[in-house]
Amino acid sequence: MIWKRLLVTSFVVLAFVFSGQRSSAQTLNEILQKHMEALGGEKALKALGNSIVEYEIIVPGGLTGTDKYYFKYPDKFRSETDLKVMKIVTVYDGEKGWILDPNGQVRELAGIELEDVKSEIYFNLYAYLFSERAKGKVEYLGQEEAAGEDYHIVQVTPEGAEPVKMFINPETYLIDKMISKRDIELVTNYFYDYRDFGGIKLATSLLVNTGDTAYDIRAKLINVEINPELSVDLFKIPLPQEKDYEFLSGKNFIEIPFVLNSNHIHIPVIIGNAEQLNFILDSGASIPVLDVQTAKNLGLESAGKFEGRGVGEATQEVTLITLPNIRIDDLIIDSIPAATIDLKPLEKYEGMPIHGILGYDIFSRFVVKIDYENQRLTLYEPSGFEYEGEGERLPLTLENNHPHIKAIVDGQYEGNFTIDCGARSSLSLSTPFVKRYDLLEKTGKKIDTFSGMGIGGKVRGKVTRVKSLQMGSFQIPTPVTTLTLSEKGGLASEKKDGNIGGGILNRFTVIFDYPNQNIILEPNRNFDYEDNFDMAGLWLMKDNSLTQVDLVIEASPADKAGIKEGDLVIQINGQSTKDLLLRDIREMLKTGEGEKVTLIIKSGGKEKIIELTLEKLI
Repeated sequence: MIWKRLLVTSFVVLAFVFSGQRSSAQTLNEILQKHMEALGGEKALKALGNSIVEYEIIVPGGLTGTDKYYFKYPDKFRSETDLKVMKIVTVYDGEKGWILDPNGQVRELAGIELEDVKSEIYFNLYAYLFSERAKGKVEYLGQEEAAGEDYHIVQVTPEGAEPVKMFINPETYLIDKMISKRDIELVTNYFYDYRDFGGIKLATSLLVNTGDTAYDIRAKLINVEINPELSVDLFKIPLPQEKDYEFLSGKNFIEIPFVLNSNHIHIPVIIGNAEQLNFILDSGASIPVLDVQTAKNLGLESAGKFEGRGVGEATQEVTLITLPNIRIDDLIIDSIPAATIDLKPLEKYEGMPIHGILGYDIFSRFVVKIDYENQRLTLYEPSGFEYEGEGERLPLTLENNHPHIKAIVDGQYEGNFTIDCGARSSLSLSTPFVKRYDLLEKTGKKIDTFSGMGIGGKVRGKVTRVKSLQMGSFQIPTPVTTLTLSEKGGLASEKKDGNIGGGILNRFTVIFDYPNQNIILEPNRNFDYEDNFDMAGLWLMKDNSLTQVDLVIEASPADKAGIKEGDLVIQINGQSTKDLLLRDIREMLKTGEGEKVTLIIKSGGKEKIIELTLEKLI
């Protein structure tokens, strides 16, 4: 089958909700036989070997591009996505796969991306009709009414990939839509206007629906080649692009100070010829991000309109731009593709401006050393980096541009965790991981709160402590841990088991070495400190000079003292909060169990003095 479930870019999350009924008016074999005949018949389908198909892609917001796919029978695949501001090449040689990312870097496929390619090959083989071609499972789920038709629902599960539900039209016996699972999200593809190409019927128009028509992505078939000669060179590992950066000093590295703000790493960045901006360095960011208003101030035009999702449950609108050259100290990086997102909601929780986020674009180009103790960031030219320290190397895998390692919770629950220096919390466990090991029952005292704020909003759950987290030979005792309860967002994932964030990483000097697929951990003087949590029961935010209560934890000292959400904190221990950074205020509320803290609170237009006795909440 010359066929494609349209997935345009790795950072766009597409969702759809499905529910069905079961019936069995016909047998599976009868339905598949009619479906095969409708496509062109057994002889035509078996005669199909190699193929090339190309689509024009139309994204809301005025962005257009092309998707081109090469299939070499029986197991080689190549796709080329060109959205003008972003290009991606994916290759599978029959045994391994690689992606040439928008940064021009090459990495091996893993996780969902590898599953997608295996699924593509399975359907290009029509293996659901010819089971001898590839392993998989085919089931008839009955009929479901939609748009006045009682569709036959056939579920196909290629080996090593997620199930796909095919909605076969009872009149034409062609596929009108397919629903496939991508982690916890369901992606629906609609197929229209079938036409004959060399004796085989193909849909010439496709649509991907996210559940919100504002983000529908459309594709129009513009070229088909059946059984062309295809060189095996098309399916070899892609070559990375030429180096697109320069160390102006002539050295092969830069070392700069950073600001550690609530475990977030803030670095100075210059875009083009503009003034210095404040960016967060985030290993959990798959693409560079620029604040929407900052992009407008810089005169950068955006294109496209996508639905973006982060750790929170909500989605945010994402557009694409091209950043002019980026300067970090004496390092210049050429123009690179990026996304724009409204970062203003995050600023009040950070207590300082956030103009953008740098992530995979930095980690994929350089060996990155984060010295948390001395607050120094070093970026090395990979070819010139030689490690001679005594730190421990842990194997690292890259999935969807995110770094993952194996770690063990409580000495027995192994999982696949994202190493996320952009997360302020210590350890966040995904909803499926929490349910799988019944951690709500097995952990001790828990409080209802949220552990952080990110793209998509607040991360809510039960905050507690697990007994330990083990990474390689390092064991972290009783880390503060969020047991996520979300059904949406990054921490509801079924493909990763949680995030290891800044609250853990700040005990080390951390070296991210993507070229050699490892991470190096060197314990620092903070390694043995006790992980702490707010002892007043307050979540605070700062908007300009005003420090406001965003959340009060039930039965906490703040709650018992009558502090309410929306109250203003005017002073703390005699100091005006106008003169204090938000991170310093937070630290003052963690000083130690039994310590006294005096606050002046403004509530309902009136000021009052409140003395809190801090206590360990978990």
